[in-house]
Amino acid sequence: MGFDNPVVGGTALRIPAIQSPNYAAGSAGWIIKIDGSAEFNNLTVRGEFLGTNFIINSSGIFLYSATPAAGKLIGSWANAAGTDAYTNAYPAGLAVGLNTKPQVHINSNASTGYIELPTNRAIENTIANILASVGNSGAANEYATLQLHGPSVTGATDAASIQLNSQNNDGTSEANYRLATGTGALTMDQDVMTLTGPRLAAFPDASASSALFVNTDSGYTGNMARFQLNAADRFTVDNDGILTTYATNAFTSYTPTVGNGGTATFTSTTGWWQRVGSMIFFNAEFVVNAAGSGAGLVTVTTPTTPYRAGGSGRQVVPCHSKGIWTAGMAADGCAVIMDTGSGAVIDQLSTSNDNALNRDGIVTGANLLAGSRMTIEGWYREV
Repeated sequence: MGFDNPVVGGTALRIPAIQSPNYAAGSAGWIIKIDGSAEFNNLTVRGEFLGTNFIINSSGIFLYSATPAAGKLIGSWANAAGTDAYTNAYPAGLAVGLNTKPQVHINSNASTGYIELPTNRAIENTIANILASVGNSGAANEYATLQLHGPSVTGATDAASIQLNSQNNDGTSEANYRLATGTGALTMDQDVMTLTGPRLAAFPDASASSALFVNTDSGYTGNMARFQLNAADRFTVDNDGILTTYATNAFTSYTPTVGNGGTATFTSTTGWWQRVGSMIFFNAEFVVNAAGSGAGLVTVTTPTTPYRAGGSGRQVVPCHSKGIWTAGMAADGCAVIMDTGSGAVIDQLSTSNDNALNRDGIVTGANLLAGSRMTIEGWYREV
């Protein structure tokens, strides 16, 4: 039986191909071949465009690792997040990789372009991403920033990030960067590097060089070092290397107790002190009101417990007296911390006067005359 149409038989193409009159391979016209291949100059598709492992439709472009099916979506490019016909979820923008494995997402909005790098694991709380954005958009202090944010795990409250800014967000024109993790941050611009939040620790390798080195310009007028606590200076070194603040330069007051004075009473007993490492610099002073009595050696308490060298050495602190032994007599001497003593106390006071009164000796209660006074000031080693 013959065919009325020499081109098709029923719905089947009967010749090798059909083509437009102007068809030229790769440049003009169209052709449809009997083997199923075709070439068109322009093509308009209404609805879905389906391939062996891809789908293009009004929702986006979707690529699959095999015939489209659940768990086979390996890439998508969509205007909005959604779910395909096979229950595969996809995000807005461009996504590469299975949604059950690490992926790459690329998208943007009005002020930010970003690349997300989700691991798609249960442990992941915050997705790692790279952002290019504009801050204070449209304002006079508008600035651009590039940010790299690390991931965080479930239950964590911190994640590491790096931020590069074209200028400060207050509008000052200083490019800067910021390294952050949790509430801690290291920020640096052309003038200053600021560490906020964490403590600073350095662990240099063995070296003959300085572990901490500061070399200022000859015109530098600020402090070479400055340490504060709650905005109050605790330790400062000026540009000449002079220690200008130590422990706020404040001395601690204390009230010394005079022992073995017998009947002595005191108009005043005052003192102050400061610690530098294991050394104590202090001042203790007493003024006698009613005269003392007895042969006991006069003692004076110290603000802390002195070191007594395990019974093998003494410590001495300079002292000066007026009216001890003899009314009106001025004498110098030393306050002795005995190696055999114990506790926070000076064990004996020794004075010497080389004038006509010439009184040398260890002060007892009977030597504390009314109106006399003694000042002890100097250093001792602490326990």
